[in-house]
Amino acid sequence: MAGSAAISQVSQSLQALLRSVFTHAGPFLGTTVDLRSPREIGTPAAGANLVSLWLFRVQRYGELDNALPTLRPDGRMVPAPLSLTLHYLVTPLSADEVTTQRLL
Repeated sequence: MAGSAAISQVSQSLQALLRSVFTHAGPFLGTTVDLRSPREIGTPAAGANLVSLWLFRVQRYGELDNALPTLRPDGRMVPAPLSLTLHYLVTPLSADEVTTQRLL
């Protein structure tokens, strides 16, 4: 069962995945992946490429709200986990509009 850091761990895993795609090779070598909102980041400097990976909504996954607890072999009752759906907004940011579209 995940602890209180689970949401941030998901965000960091997605950030690492995007970084690995951008930083290994290609025309977007060195692109930064930031967890802040596009509004907080603003317009990047000329020549800088940035991707905003912003968690904008956390929603309960309603289909599992009434899941029953499980009974372990030792007799302990384990409550059902809190199921969440995480919604991310992925926004490419660049001073050049063509580069922004290519990033996407």
